[in-house]
Amino acid sequence: MKEKRTGVTAYNQGLDANTLNKTATGVQQIMNASQQRIELVARTFAETGVKELFKLVHRLVRTTLTKPDIVRMRNKWVEVDPREWEDRKDLSISVGLGAGNKDQQLTHLMSILQMQKEAIQIGITSPDKIYNALAKLTQNAGFKNPEEFWTNPANNPPPQPQGPSIEEQAIQAQKK
Repeated sequence: MKEKRTGVTAYNQGLDANTLNKTATGVQQIMNASQQRIELVARTFAETGVKELFKLVHRLVRTTLTKPDIVRMRNKWVEVDPREWEDRKDLSISVGLGAGNKDQQLTHLMSILQMQKEAIQIGITSPDKIYNALAKLTQNAGFKNPEEFWTNPANNPPPQPQGPSIEEQAIQAQKK
């Protein structure tokens, strides 16, 4: 009766003893459906409970802190004074669920990166966009700091103009 009411059965959790007689594809589909149901519950909880909790935390931090604090933001230490923050009615909170599992994200990122390789040849993307895709790909792989693997083109100094080549110098010397 519980299984019928909740939709969560021993079979779709992979706990049914008879699942060994089923096809691997069928069992995988059932497991995926079960995981999607769990993600739906987590997403619903995050959207209704956690989102409101963070709005409350934002309001409390803004109203109760008495001095500025130094925090690490984007790998740099910065001073933050929540007393100067405005009361934000349009605060946007992203719960970070619902973009698919890591394997799906990896597939999407690889597709984006492949398209960017083609797009850079015709000039409709730039190195910083490719760096962003590589950074997301690295974070998806579980590494926190993409700078360990890739160089951010925004941090590179602009190329120094080179002087005339040796041949040009020789030609200029002959003209004098």
